[in-house]
Amino acid sequence: MTPERLVQLADAWGADLRRWPESEQAAAQALLAHDAGLQAVLARAADLDAMLDLHAVAPPDARLQRAVLAGAPGAPGDQRDQRDQRDQRDQRDQRDRLDQSEQRDQRNQRNQRNQRNQRDQRDQRDQRDQRDQRGRPEGQRSGWQLPRHWWWPGAGVAGVGLAGTVVGAMAVATALSTVAPAPRSTGAGGTWATTVFDGSSAAEWSEE
Repeated sequence: MTPERLVQLADAWGADLRRWPESEQAAAQALLAHDAGLQAVLARAADLDAMLDLHAVAPPDARLQRAVLAGAPGAPGDQRDQRDQRDQRDQRDQRDRLDQSEQRDQRNQRNQRNQRNQRDQRDQRDQRDQRDQRGRPEGQRSGWQLPRHWWWPGAGVAGVGLAGTVVGAMAVATALSTVAPAPRSTGAGGTWATTVFDGSSAAEWSEE
């Protein structure tokens, strides 16, 4: 150890070698035993130590202590605030989950209500169709419908046929009345119609 190193250690650690680093204590004692003039360095360090020992620091005020502790990180006040914030966050998350659950339930109820309305409408439509089928004629229930005035063409054809029949009968009657001979007297006040079997005709038949 050099005298300069001894001065540096005395200024930093004071005159008591027991406060010095253990790695420096043996070398300092050997240097002091070899050079007695270095004792003055320790004497100056001792005077400085005495002056520093006279300085006393008053204990802090209780109010100051509470203020410092309250403002320190991790203080009880901060812990309460953090706990309150955590509780508020949990409550907010719980409300959000409840709102989402209510919205989901409302959406499911709305879908069920729509499905029920559609089913009711379909059932009503089926019932109405069944009533219409029961109220229709037998021919209309099989899927096809007769025209509303389907009998008009048939009636017209039947009327034309009937008129033709009447006209034909009248024509035949007229023709027969024109061709038939006049009736001859029977002598007893009666008449009969001349036919192929009268007297002249019989003579003609006998001649043949």
